[in-house]
Amino acid sequence: MLRIGQFLSGLLLFWSLALPADNSSIKGLLEDIEKAVQTGNHQAIKELIYPLGPESQSNREWILRGIEHPTQNRSNDNGFNIQALRKILKHSHRFQPVSQSIHFSEIQDSFTRLFTKTTASESFLNDLKKGGKNIFILEYPETRSMILIYRISGEYQLVWWKEMIRVADHL
Repeated sequence: MLRIGQFLSGLLLFWSLALPADNSSIKGLLEDIEKAVQTGNHQAIKELIYPLGPESQSNREWILRGIEHPTQNRSNDNGFNIQALRKILKHSHRFQPVSQSIHFSEIQDSFTRLFTKTTASESFLNDLKKGGKNIFILEYPETRSMILIYRISGEYQLVWWKEMIRVADHL
């Protein structure tokens, strides 16, 4: 009986890894990130993050380091825990265009200053400079804590989170 249970468990894990990503919505993107975190599939997580900057200093590596070391610390810049992700997923309908943020001009300035133009980041930076119509934010403005998501070619990708646990705590 134990072997059948192990087989079914392995089959379920394989099946969940083989399912195509559904990042055609913000909610679908967050669900895909949650699944990849639960299965420890860091390559899948990496593919759901829009790359900014050179690989050695990229937002992808920064976010992945946070995921690899979950925390309860609300003020940890790249802090992550599954409970916060689930709460953000539950409130994914609250993402809004980045241009509606009271800190929009500050976000524009800091991202264009921080990330050099690489082939990968050029599309995002151009969109941001032109008003960010394909960039969405969920934020806690009092501390400038935020999560940024970018829509490119009809699919959504995570770009950044700063103090995502604090954002979740204020939903």
